[in-house]
Amino acid sequence: MVEEKKDIMLTQDGCGYCDEAEELFKDKIEDGRMEVISVDTPYGQHLAEKYDIDQTPTVITKDNDKTRKCYIDFDKKILECDDGSEKALD
Repeated sequence: MVEEKKDIMLTQDGCGYCDEAEELFKDKIEDGRMEVISVDTPYGQHLAEKYDIDQTPTVITKDNDKTRKCYIDFDKKILECDDGSEKALD
């Protein structure tokens, strides 16, 4: 099971935007700051239900014990989060 202290990106098979997102976050994924989990797996389903996620790709972030679900704006190169905040893609 993944530590929920790191960012998690939920993806699914056949999702073209998920492939793009994985490329955008390649460095974070490779250095262990982000875990990619498919909603096609039981754990991915659990996370999707826990955080009320109905689209992929979605990034779950944790900052100072605050959890946010964020969607990728590919044009602006930002994460738009459910609390109204925005986060640069880094």
